[in-house]
Amino acid sequence: MLRPISFLDIHDPDTYYREDEFMIGDRLLVCPVLQAGAEGRKIYLPEGPWYSLWDDSIVEGKKEVWVKCGLHQIPLFVKPGSVIPMYHT
Repeated sequence: MLRPISFLDIHDPDTYYREDEFMIGDRLLVCPVLQAGAEGRKIYLPEGPWYSLWDDSIVEGKKEVWVKCGLHQIPLFVKPGSVIPMYHT
């Protein structure tokens, strides 16, 4: 189920107007890159620790962070303890 990040913490006003960041379920935060040629983007991570799906780095939330990425790689953050099924050929 897709939902806005404000559903994670309705008392955190920094989540209210984040129209291009969204959750898939309760554990996966998606932050697409919307500008051509962008080298990264700012992302607000709600409270708690978050893992970057691409490099396994961990970032403490409740703040805005800069994530280096491009159009070829969507920034994805996962809550610790999540199970993300993946298939590689």
